[in-house]
Amino acid sequence: MPPGHLQVIADDHMRTGNQMGVEQIDYDETLEWIEEMMQEDLKDPTYKIPLDVPNADFFFGFNAREIKHYPADLQSILNVFHAAKANFTISSKRWDATNICLFTGKNDEFDAISRPMFEEAERLNPKEIIVTECGHAFRSTRVFARDYWKGKQFPIRSIVELYADWIKDGTLKLDKTRNTIPVTLHDPCNMVRKEGIVEPQRYVLSNTVMDFREMFPNREYNLCCGAGGGAGAVAETKAMRMVKAKPKVDQLVATGAKIGCIPCHNCMDQFVDMNKHYKIGMKMMHLTALIEVALGLVDEEKQYFH
Repeated sequence: MPPGHLQVIADDHMRTGNQMGVEQIDYDETLEWIEEMMQEDLKDPTYKIPLDVPNADFFFGFNAREIKHYPADLQSILNVFHAAKANFTISSKRWDATNICLFTGKNDEFDAISRPMFEEAERLNPKEIIVTECGHAFRSTRVFARDYWKGKQFPIRSIVELYADWIKDGTLKLDKTRNTIPVTLHDPCNMVRKEGIVEPQRYVLSNTVMDFREMFPNREYNLCCGAGGGAGAVAETKAMRMVKAKPKVDQLVATGAKIGCIPCHNCMDQFVDMNKHYKIGMKMMHLTALIEVALGLVDEEKQYFH
């Protein structure tokens, strides 16, 4: 049996369609609030988040944290999509790409959780599925596509791969001199070691910031943050997680960087905890936030961080 809290998350996901138990009215109102904020920022009262658009270039699957706790992260992503003039869609019903049963071992529940999003993607018929900056969401979506899904096949890619493509083809025109603060990069286990997405995020960072400093070791040999396997979702594990985090803290400090780029929500929560616990004094950001700065959408010193 999985730890009780993990089962609660799975039950909530099967009941509501997302791991945070966000009800439909709360989802709708959060998107409406983000839309209004973007209309104001863009000075475009006609801006709309593209919901349920058929035949888009991609279907965007994200993490329920981006609705319940971190709507600023979702707004940042939508800002970059807008700058890229992306042809994409978000589902009004099934949008959470995470699946806690990646860690519980309950295959029937894993299927029950991920299948509705794929059915929604099949209905909307995009060219591919793009998954947000979350190693857990990315891996669980790929595992479901490989091992469970027998319907229409979609390429499953991480948003960091999409960003790399947009920079290479000139869709995103960045000025990395806007990001002057030294940045280091974490390699989430589920994205890097387990799914092999290693270089795109490095290509993006090298074109987004002036001073990118690798941890050592890095890439598939980088150290786990200490919150994998569902541990980050269980409050009682925090003391243990902080002990496990110490080698990662030493890695961070050794780079001399002032910003940690963390392309994973699960890892981000752990980095925020270790930052406070060990008093590191760093800013923790997703890759998207740094791209926003390089696009000139927000000032470096004013950018949102965790």
